[in-house]
Amino acid sequence: MITLVPNLRVTNDFYQENNILNLYSNFTKAKLSCQLLIIDEFPDSELLLKQAGITNQHYCIIFDEIQGIDVPGSPIFLTDLNLSATYVPSYGDSQSGIVTYYRDHQPALQVKLTKNGCIDTVTQISGSSLIRDQYDIRGFRSSRSYFATAKPKKPFKKEWFNCQNDLVMTATEKQILIAKAQQDRFKKRKYANLAEIIAEFTQPHLNLNDPVIADAWNTSISLQEQLVGQRFYFSVEDLAQFSADVFNQAQQHTATYVFPNDSVRDSFLANYPVSQEQTRIIAPYFPDFSFSNSNYLAEQLIYWRIGQSSYDATTKILYQLLHLLVVHPNVTVVTDTDLIHSQFLKALIKILIKQFNQELSDLDKKQPRNEAAIKKAQQQIAAFDRITFKELADYQARKKLLRQARLYLDTGNKTYFSLQLEAVTAGIPQIVKQANGVVHEGVNGYCIKQPAKLAQQLEPFLSEFSAWNDAAIEDVKVIEQFSAEKLVENWKGLI
Repeated sequence: MITLVPNLRVTNDFYQENNILNLYSNFTKAKLSCQLLIIDEFPDSELLLKQAGITNQHYCIIFDEIQGIDVPGSPIFLTDLNLSATYVPSYGDSQSGIVTYYRDHQPALQVKLTKNGCIDTVTQISGSSLIRDQYDIRGFRSSRSYFATAKPKKPFKKEWFNCQNDLVMTATEKQILIAKAQQDRFKKRKYANLAEIIAEFTQPHLNLNDPVIADAWNTSISLQEQLVGQRFYFSVEDLAQFSADVFNQAQQHTATYVFPNDSVRDSFLANYPVSQEQTRIIAPYFPDFSFSNSNYLAEQLIYWRIGQSSYDATTKILYQLLHLLVVHPNVTVVTDTDLIHSQFLKALIKILIKQFNQELSDLDKKQPRNEAAIKKAQQQIAAFDRITFKELADYQARKKLLRQARLYLDTGNKTYFSLQLEAVTAGIPQIVKQANGVVHEGVNGYCIKQPAKLAQQLEPFLSEFSAWNDAAIEDVKVIEQFSAEKLVENWKGLI
């Protein structure tokens, strides 16, 4: 039996991006014998697996076994807290999902809600300490963490409970102690760390001779050299987390390293002493083609994901986009970036507008008037109104924006491969900084080699319907090369 071990901690929308879950779904459809092991402490595991379409199948949540959880349960809501009238609620904005309760005009309790409105955490605020209860989506308290107010991110003590609210184990900064009533389920009474306990409960689910497919985050788990014949599957996000310790452990198991594209593999080979024979390229399965509706919109939207890039590079790209906005009055740029880059760009735009206004003022005073120069300065100033900044909360929001885009521009040093796949399935051209294996140069997009030529690369897809249509046709061809059947066939050949 093949065992697949996904990482559930990357984003709240992991089921849209997680290659391991995608692989598991396709393996089960192909009737391959496989099991899914969830080894992360993740209170919403069952809900998120259900959202990923994984129900009534062979999966095991290791923390359910560790904590002795065996009931389906149901979520709890604010009304279930039964607080006295002395607690006065103050509701934050809908996006934060935070409700703060005041007592005697002082904050006493803070409740964090999930997107579905059920309780995620309840934090008791008392002087120099905080006590945070983590609730499982199935309606019971799964753990309690104790924090010093001065250090609210790292607990100095944590307790885990079963679904009957019985204490299972307590972690301090030095060790983890098993509660007396629970000791018959564990091999030891105390452990050095949580990884030892996870390994103990994971081992019975593994066959020494069967392959395990895990992403990079989970390979650091201590499984006492019991994972032989492993296949590690790396996305770009996983590769960023890969460490020397993880590499040494993987090498002990003579691992095969599997990558979604050439660029990720080449980056790995450049940093680790692995022969190319130990690596394989297996592209992820593409979702169904879902055509962008940009043809029906008067406004042509460029989705610009800035990602991790230098201020200098970002400035050069902005100047190129400004040129396009002046030439194409129906084009709008929407940026997807972090707060720091957003603040930098807003400050830069403010400086440029001031500069162009001064130029316009100087031109107005000159005789004879240069009407062409005045018009250009006016257009440059007006163009900035068509650059907008969005704080996209999750993968779904990004995917929705792609469905409205005419073009996808990714200038990050680190490839966001799953979003680039979505651009392919939307049938839109993409201009990317890092080669990704799905952009065929000059047909459905370009790889940015010289930022000064960006406007030149974008221009045909904005002004020529034939170039845009050719890109869409090429995207369809790319999708056809990576069917679900092809994905399963490639993995079966490796396993």
